[in-house]
Amino acid sequence: MVIVPLDSRLGSVEIAKILDHSDTSGLIAEDSLAESVPDVDLELVLSLDGSQLGMTYETAVQGASAINPEIETTESDTFAIAYTSGTTGRPKGVMLSHRSRCRTFYCAALEWNLGFGRRSVAVAPMSHGAGFAFAFAALHTGGTVSMLRSFEPERLLSLIQQDRAQSVFLVPTHAFRLQSLGEPRLHQFDLSSLDTLYFNAAPFPWALKEWTLDTFPNVGLHEIYGSTEASIVTNLRPGDQRRKPGSVGVPWFMTEVRLIDGEENP
Repeated sequence: MVIVPLDSRLGSVEIAKILDHSDTSGLIAEDSLAESVPDVDLELVLSLDGSQLGMTYETAVQGASAINPEIETTESDTFAIAYTSGTTGRPKGVMLSHRSRCRTFYCAALEWNLGFGRRSVAVAPMSHGAGFAFAFAALHTGGTVSMLRSFEPERLLSLIQQDRAQSVFLVPTHAFRLQSLGEPRLHQFDLSSLDTLYFNAAPFPWALKEWTLDTFPNVGLHEIYGSTEASIVTNLRPGDQRRKPGSVGVPWFMTEVRLIDGEENP
């Protein structure tokens, strides 16, 4: 099966277009989102935390065979179709292979020390390329992931403290929301377990980054540049944050980068 992550904020018309374009045959949706599920012909619809949409996911799992279907999958087969529109235009489906995802997961584990015994917090939506990739990378390599249902600064800090999380992926807007809490409130949480923050998905203003560096002095900060199609392209590592303001770092593992001008000249 190829997964097609959907943004829960989309309307039924937008979802219907994606389901049709991706030739999706089955849908798993939270019961609270039943009104957003379009009236389209699907082979299977499963409901989470309720039964408005039909059979519950838990019932389907309990009734499934325990025998491995032994379906052969090659590394070049499609793992997921992620819909992205960047800043303009209609969403386009990006076909991501098993090889592409595994490469991202293993390199992320190498870069951010993911794996057995490591604990991460998933903040970004699972429909977002980076949010899904970083959360799944931790699971894929044997770690534990705590998930926030929706982002609230104090809920994030409380979860880090409660689960002794060591790494968190954020976008710059999250840092701004944390800054808005104020220093006294921030320091009420025990964040001593945290050792890694990585940011992606939008430009990171230098003033906000400097605040983040000063507020979390014992945490390694990474700023990543990438895309849904190409995954991670570059990474600015902790030692270069203050030395190279405005930079997004050097090419990531196993990645070739070519710099060109507006006329595509090197």
